[in-house]
Amino acid sequence: MVTVKKVIVKVPTQPKGGKRKYRILHDQAITPPVNDKQILAALKQQYDVLSFVIENGVATALVGKKPDEVE
Repeated sequence: MVTVKKVIVKVPTQPKGGKRKYRILHDQAITPPVNDKQILAALKQQYDVLSFVIENGVATALVGKKPDEVE
């Protein structure tokens, strides 16, 4: 279990000139710190999580639009 103190959530944008670009949706500190599994579970409820990396207590998630649920 890893403690997360800050979360950065990014979404990919349309590349211009072949270079991949990202737009930041959220960049916020978390008080009190929570564990990585809690953050990942919360992100999965709202987004399609493409990648999730934690370094020095900072979680960076690359997310896509969550597919519409089929009824």
